[in-house]
Amino acid sequence: MLLLFNHATASAILSSSLGFEKTMTEKNYSLFARTPSEREFLQINLSAPGVDTYLGDGWMREDHENLVQKKSSVLFKINKPRNMELIINGHTFFEPQIGEVYVNRKYLGELFLTTAKASHLIKIPKEKLIKGINEVHIFLKKEYPHNEIEQSSSDLKGYSAEFNSFSLKND
Repeated sequence: MLLLFNHATASAILSSSLGFEKTMTEKNYSLFARTPSEREFLQINLSAPGVDTYLGDGWMREDHENLVQKKSSVLFKINKPRNMELIINGHTFFEPQIGEVYVNRKYLGELFLTTAKASHLIKIPKEKLIKGINEVHIFLKKEYPHNEIEQSSSDLKGYSAEFNSFSLKND
């Protein structure tokens, strides 16, 4: 949605070029909306540009590319709920730790992260997914200051893990 002060040129551009439709007008303002794409978003490769759109809480991308705090989340868009597999690629620091994974605020299971980079698979029953945006939360228990993870750093913020990618695949 987009709220715009009534301006004939801008209104024409929004309507014709960008696919927005005027849904409401009040005094000097118009509200424009566009129907979302039917395209599903099932993969998050953290080395790709523009990926921040799919990241929720707990990410510190501006400081450290793929590091997360104890509580982090990612977003996926699906058109039709179905049995799926969540694949998480990542590792923790110094010692293994167990995290809890939730999908749309429903408990999904445990994630056992080690200090070695690895892929982790968790099955998601279709009852836990919804049409549209689905939010995956990961709750880890331990956090380490960045200056312990990387000796040359003066950053004292705590981080729990490093993730490289997330994806949903049909089960």
